[in-house]
Amino acid sequence: HMGLDPRLQLEGLVYRVHDDSVAVRIDTSAVRRNMYQVFHYRGLFTADGTYQDKPYKDENAYRLTQNYAAAHMQLGFRYRLDGRKQEAVAELERITRMYPTFPAVRPALGMFYLEVGDTAKGLAFFDQSEKITPRDPDLAYYHGITLGLTGNVEGALKRLNQSIDLAPDDGQSYFAVYSLCMDNGRVAQAADVLKRWLARHPDDPQAQRLLAQIEGPSTSFAPPGGPGGGGIPGAGTP
Repeated sequence: HMGLDPRLQLEGLVYRVHDDSVAVRIDTSAVRRNMYQVFHYRGLFTADGTYQDKPYKDENAYRLTQNYAAAHMQLGFRYRLDGRKQEAVAELERITRMYPTFPAVRPALGMFYLEVGDTAKGLAFFDQSEKITPRDPDLAYYHGITLGLTGNVEGALKRLNQSIDLAPDDGQSYFAVYSLCMDNGRVAQAADVLKRWLARHPDDPQAQRLLAQIEGPSTSFAPPGGPGGGGIPGAGTP
């Protein structure tokens, strides 16, 4: 973009280049008009946004059509920033009809349901989504966070540990398990998950500090169960 990024504003699938930098990188009115009124994509989606297999699209064409989902996602996140949360939910719901396994949309939509106060719908959506994208570490993470917020500690630990197994070098789930365990008096489990993280990232100062607070400054950072950390208790182990 040759230094033009601050001057670009999204208007659908294309950007307008402004004379000067813009504060908001997406023109929500223009994007919505183009996505809903100007273009209808009848060869790709039904009126409610459900993807159509016919006419046939080869693999390359199918991948290109996912750009439309990305535009809806940007619109949804902008609505959320603007406080238009129900409209944000509607945009992400549309994406799940367009592409049920589109990356990142299901974790975000589940949390959006919580933000609008529909906890039951959020939990049901996470349960459904686990069947659709069972190997999505972000989905497992946000599902675990949601279960923790609703007091289901066992379910939360199960999903957070699944997230760790799916993305073992992403620290967010390790530290979520640590926090949840400490909040519920499971100090041994909190220490074990820190050791599991330190087995992969031994120089992490935050994890070292937290573990030292539990076990003292002379703590050995050897993981439980040997170098691979295989001895960490499963979710729910006291």
